[in-house]
Amino acid sequence: MRIRIIDAALDNVDVIVDEVIPGTVENHKLIPKKLLLAFLDDWLDFVARVLAQKNSRPEDHVFDREVAERLRRYGNTLRTLLFQPSFDCADALQLVFSVDADWARLPFELLPMNRATENFAGLGIPILRQMRTVSARSETANTANRARNFLLLANPEGASDIAVLTNEEKKSLEHIGSGKVDMRVLGKLAATTQAVEELAHCEYLHYSGHVREQSLRFRDGALFPQDIAAMNLDNMKLAFINGCNSAGEYAQTGLAAAFLSAGVKNYIGYGYPVSDAAALFAAEAFWADFLRRENRSPILKLFYRDRKKSLSAIALSLRRAIFEKFGAAELAWLGIQFFAGAENRKRQKAGKFVIAAAAFFAIALSIVFFAGDRMSKPAEMSSKARLSQPENPSNRRRDKRTAKAAESRAPAARLPEKPIGVITSRHHEKTPTIQSPALASLVADFRTMPHPFYTKEDKERILSDVLTSDVPETSKIIRLKNELP
Repeated sequence: MRIRIIDAALDNVDVIVDEVIPGTVENHKLIPKKLLLAFLDDWLDFVARVLAQKNSRPEDHVFDREVAERLRRYGNTLRTLLFQPSFDCADALQLVFSVDADWARLPFELLPMNRATENFAGLGIPILRQMRTVSARSETANTANRARNFLLLANPEGASDIAVLTNEEKKSLEHIGSGKVDMRVLGKLAATTQAVEELAHCEYLHYSGHVREQSLRFRDGALFPQDIAAMNLDNMKLAFINGCNSAGEYAQTGLAAAFLSAGVKNYIGYGYPVSDAAALFAAEAFWADFLRRENRSPILKLFYRDRKKSLSAIALSLRRAIFEKFGAAELAWLGIQFFAGAENRKRQKAGKFVIAAAAFFAIALSIVFFAGDRMSKPAEMSSKARLSQPENPSNRRRDKRTAKAAESRAPAARLPEKPIGVITSRHHEKTPTIQSPALASLVADFRTMPHPFYTKEDKERILSDVLTSDVPETSKIIRLKNELP
């Protein structure tokens, strides 16, 4: 489901909810801009108060429950402002918010999943953001022959107050990336010119350090948004700026808009301040999951998920993990924001369609070739036999006798194997035929194991989507394992 939030004339904001079918509109609402600004200002004041109190009482579960209740109220208020009463996103596979930069900091993750429950959408549905006013740069002067594909900027400013944290983060990411990526590390007292050179040659960027005045800090200066936006960073697939307020603040003149404008395909940052413990946990959990998915074989990438959907799934699992580990009042689960470039999304969809079409064409051509070859061999053999023997009655009788003898010696044709029908539970009448015992066992485990987020109805819906999808059963096993708690 794609939701557009656009500044309209006469100080209004236009909210458009697109259905999955292109060109159709499910919801359209025009609201006064001043109401949305008042909500955003009140929300940001609440965030500042919660973060200050959470630092002094990190293990206070009563405080976490109080904050969770306030978050539900904010989510209901935001739904009332943005959508019609009939709005329901429970059946959406993911939510993509295409917004003007001023509205990127709205807490879309707090929206209720449907009208009957108050579960946070951000803990049940993958959520991505797109800055509507930012377009990726054209594919010009893209640097070839990249020597490194992962750049880690670990406290290049040399700030002493975060030195211990960033050093721990550096060691952890080096361990996670070992054997998976070619990593280049710029640490304490790195120069700006070094960073610019490395940025132009990397595919993945992770920055661990202070973000002040929306800039990346180095020994001899800083890179500000206008400096980054002027560069051509089409080579970069993903940038993770692990610092306070690294996304959303200052809207169109912030770091998120600058990286996306420079051509970076995906961007991750925080809309609010983040604690040291939550920032370290998010960095470790995200890159471990992302690099594991990126290093799949090409076949699994083709039949499983493209990078954009993987980023959505990682966003969902990371928010859940932060929420469970640190509690509702650690707003890092809500403040971490995932941005995707619109142009990159179109190219990925087109590329995946071309690859799938080529694979289908190759398979069809192979089937036609082998079928034609098998059909032509008996005709060739019979024609050769007729040419090599004279046409007389005795020869015809001898041909019939040899043909019968050959038929008697030929082994009987194998009967087609019957697929294994495995009954997994009382819902087996809803389950398609399963050939793999491993998949049948996994289905039974998924139904019986308690899940912290899914109800029985949610599990059956997920099983139906997985088992009826037109992919090999090995891919279904992988997808179902990712849904286990």
